[in-house]
Formats: sequence, structure tokens, C-alpha cells
Amino acid sequence: NSDEMRRRERQSRELENQNLETQRKRMEEEKLKEQELSKLERKKDDKAISDARARYLSRKKKNNN
Repeated sequence: NSDEMRRRERQSRELENQNLETQRKRMEEEKLKEQELSKLERKKDDKAISDARARYLSRKKKNNN
């Protein structure tokens, strides 16, 4: 009977560990997705700044001529 209890406790711990590992992996995946989104947003912002600068320089050049 005590062997059965120990076996059940061990199974319960193993299941809990599996659940924790699954949760950790999900959190890591979410973190990576957020980092990728952040990189894409930065690229988009950098492009917008670059485009605005190019327009500014183009207007400045036209006004000087």
C-alpha cells in the first residue's frame, strides 16, 4: 500500500514537472515572438525616419536651386 502511495506521488511529481516545463517553453516562445515583433517595429520606424529624411533633403535641395 505504501509502495502504491509512493508510486502515485512520484507520478504526480513527474506530471507537475512536465506541466512546469511546458509552461516554461510557452513563456520562452512568447518572449521570442515579442522580441521579433519589437525588431520588426524598429525596422519599420527606422524606414519611416529614413524616408522622411530623404523627403526633407529632396525639398531642401529643390529650394536651394
